[in-house]
Amino acid sequence: MTTNLLKKIFIPLALLLIVSCSNKFESTIIKISYPKKLIKIEGKHALILPREKFKLTKKFSSDDCESWSVEIPTDRLLRESVTKLIESMIEDLTIINSDSGSGTIDKNDFKSIILFEEGSAYATFYTQRSTAKFKIELNSEILVKGGNKEIKNNVRSDQTWEKNIFLGCELKDGSKVALENALENLLTQIHSSVYQSIYKITR
Repeated sequence: MTTNLLKKIFIPLALLLIVSCSNKFESTIIKISYPKKLIKIEGKHALILPREKFKLTKKFSSDDCESWSVEIPTDRLLRESVTKLIESMIEDLTIINSDSGSGTIDKNDFKSIILFEEGSAYATFYTQRSTAKFKIELNSEILVKGGNKEIKNNVRSDQTWEKNIFLGCELKDGSKVALENALENLLTQIHSSVYQSIYKITR
């Protein structure tokens, strides 16, 4: 009787702990930091977002630091952050999803067309002796077109995080910091690349 009672109490409690542990990783809020001094661009421009999701490749070879529960929302982060950045830079911006068909756009209606062609992330995690090591790489390809000119920008940013596995190692916290820093650096590069590309095309 006592054994059955303990089972009834233990099993739901164990399930609750597992669910709560996994949910706390998925609900982690990523802070997005934009360049402090944004360059304003006049005129009418268009931003075209890709149909395909931005790829995330995870290569985790260790279960230390509760790495099994880490989620990296790459697609949402890249779409939202880049869109908001370009919106903040350009006074008159038209945002177009590639599903609507970029081939129907009249380029003469815009001083430039910014195509966010591809974006991807590559995350690795492993343990070397007693040190946990995490690395995140963010990549994006942005094509700026105007008139008879076009400029392709390949932008890349990476950050690392390390922690002794015996000193309160939680990859949830480490990956969050690394991702925030990598994203901040990526947005700074995109800001500079888009401005320089539009300037060269429209001057």
